[in-house]
Amino acid sequence: MAHRYSLKLALLAAVSLSACSTLEPATTGQNKAGVSAEVYALHQRLMTLDTHLDTPAFFDTAHGYGFGVSERLLGGALRDDLDNRRDEVVIATKGGLRDDDERPRDSSREWLRSGVEQSLRELGVEHIDLYQVHWPDPDTPFAETAAALQELVDDGKIRHVGVSNYDTEQIAKFAGTRPVETVQSLYNL
Repeated sequence: MAHRYSLKLALLAAVSLSACSTLEPATTGQNKAGVSAEVYALHQRLMTLDTHLDTPAFFDTAHGYGFGVSERLLGGALRDDLDNRRDEVVIATKGGLRDDDERPRDSSREWLRSGVEQSLRELGVEHIDLYQVHWPDPDTPFAETAAALQELVDDGKIRHVGVSNYDTEQIAKFAGTRPVETVQSLYNL
């Protein structure tokens, strides 16, 4: 059963990466979010699979994967487990990106707080187990970013804090304000 569930989520991830903002059906070609009728139909079929978790599981997503779509899909796919076995489902997500060419990276206090609130809504959860800054923001001091995430930990919105795509010097600067609990390094084949 767990293997079938993993396949479902892998397929949902592939579908979510094809989506940009909504999953409305397209009759021909693509809808306004760039989702084809075939991708929409696959998403609908995957959501009907009768699956559940047999063991605790870790799921990693990001607000930037479709700017909310991936989180919404994951929250929907895990709805029963999130409602009935939340302590067995570890959710990690990343934030600090904007769908904006002028400032694509934003780890300011205001943007991170807004992003966490949106991720909580999209996932349909009361807290995020691990929140990572997706990319370093050259316009926001690391101390500001770290302090903002500590506030969100103190508020109970997130449990743990990490960074993604940071180099060792950036990690050290961030850790001068609050510990970095996880590092997700850039790795391409």
